[in-house]
Amino acid sequence: MYFDEVISGEWDLDKAVIYYKQQTENVLPVHQIGNDLNTVIRSRPNYTEHSRNKAKELLKSYNKKWPKSIRLKGKEAERSQSIVINDNHGTISNYSNTTTTIINTDVGEKRKHSGDVMPSTSKNKMRPVDEESRPVEKEEGRPVEEEDRFWDKWIRFIKNAQTNPDLHRFACERHGVLRLGHGINNNNLSDEDYSALKTCLLETNTNCIPDVINGVESHLYEILDIVDAEQLLFKIKWPEIKSTDADYLSSMQFVQEITISVYNFAYKQNLAVSLEQSYRDVLIFPLLKACVNIISNDSLLFIPGEVSLESMTAQLANSKKILAPNEKYYADGMISYLKNEICIYEASGPFGANEKSKQNFDFHKALFGLLSCIATIAQSYSYATLETFSKLKLYFVQTKGSSIQLWYLRHLQDNTYVIARETKLKLSNDKERYADTVLDCLQFAGLFKNRLNSTMGVINELISEHNKMSIMRRTRRNASTESPPQQLLSAIIKPTIIKLTESKHSKEMHKLGPDSFLDDFLFDN
Repeated sequence: MYFDEVISGEWDLDKAVIYYKQQTENVLPVHQIGNDLNTVIRSRPNYTEHSRNKAKELLKSYNKKWPKSIRLKGKEAERSQSIVINDNHGTISNYSNTTTTIINTDVGEKRKHSGDVMPSTSKNKMRPVDEESRPVEKEEGRPVEEEDRFWDKWIRFIKNAQTNPDLHRFACERHGVLRLGHGINNNNLSDEDYSALKTCLLETNTNCIPDVINGVESHLYEILDIVDAEQLLFKIKWPEIKSTDADYLSSMQFVQEITISVYNFAYKQNLAVSLEQSYRDVLIFPLLKACVNIISNDSLLFIPGEVSLESMTAQLANSKKILAPNEKYYADGMISYLKNEICIYEASGPFGANEKSKQNFDFHKALFGLLSCIATIAQSYSYATLETFSKLKLYFVQTKGSSIQLWYLRHLQDNTYVIARETKLKLSNDKERYADTVLDCLQFAGLFKNRLNSTMGVINELISEHNKMSIMRRTRRNASTESPPQQLLSAIIKPTIIKLTESKHSKEMHKLGPDSFLDDFLFDN
């Protein structure tokens, strides 16, 4: 998408068409501009208010210059020949045959796209749309306002929940956080609306074997075919090395760390399932460590064990509350990047244990922990843009019962947030299911590794923007009478920070799980 250039240049529609024609080879500029304008307007958490206002302004000119009635003629034009669009603004030339083909934008020609949603012609129904087949207008009327209403509806839902007396005092929605995720249904709203929101905020490619095993598949398959325990352990510990390539060796180490931890989990059950600490040490810590090691970045650290969450301490200190050492937030594990706490791990009991109060307490404890982390990052890089900050995802890994779950926290808008479950995998310590458990762990590790990489990339962007703007402000080079000064992230990101204590709060958490809302309106599949 080339809209960033259009915004930075403050161009009008005609200049934008010329620029798009120079940049795009196989996509016609009229069609592409319409797509991009709608994308910017719809993606409210990802673009600044200035960008969206500019897009709305251009879209008005776009609809005036090329009304829907003319664009729909493209359906017939595709069957015959290119058409020339003449109106009060002149003719748009494609610089090859002085005509411009208008590609069909019929509303019925919709396909799935994981990053966008729009209302269909059905009342109140939302559905995913392919970027290339997205209609410029959804219906007769104002598509921009329709999309605004969709997002506003969810923001109002959160805002109303914050004042709902029926909600528990620690419920996510009570503190401006929307819950959703794979396997979580919402009977409080329409299926179409909820599905559309999940399409916007969740990726679908979570159930695939990671690319990090490329080149070592034969070794992995050989391991998974072995039945004898001693032979299996020997093959895992002393694999045949067929190359000295760095990527190959890294992948071999990754597979070895996963397979040996699952072996210990399945074949040494007395060690693995008797205690929460044993479960963590035998399977979970090696799994998380493997995800960090495969990235190979010295600034990315996994810290196992009882780890003090410094973000929580700092945020409470900002509110003039000083914690004693035994009152601090201690996580069961933590991942940091450049000293930014980006992932919390909580173990909710031994493997297979179903301690509902403990599980629900750990979820809400981690939720407020992540809110403190996101507030601290906003304060650390306060000169960065909200557009970049809204891409930031912080993670929570929880083991409860026999499953491992991956959640992320992200800022939406207006100081509201979303906590979303990206994946939930069932683990097994059955020897007969060793191969399945290995593949499940590889699937989780590959997904988590990719998510960590993305978060690191966003933090790098935040640092770059913060440093650049800090220098510009100090040298007064960004002074402008035309645009107001950028609002600091620290003034925008102000989540609720609560330090939960298990001895005080866990008992009341029995019915307040991440999968419940009021009278269990949210439930687990």
